[in-house]
Amino acid sequence: MPMGEQLIGQSPAMAVTLEAKGGVPADAGPEGPVLFKGAVLQTPL
Repeated sequence: MPMGEQLIGQSPAMAVTLEAKGGVPADAGPEGPVLFKGAVLQTPL
């Protein structure tokens, strides 16, 4: 998943959650269970 360099430095980890159809509302954070979590690694494309 491509990310800008500035985001990589601010986010040492990433999580994928299971959310309702349509995604997370803009005014709230994720509510579903975490399906995957791991470190963000910078690699050349």
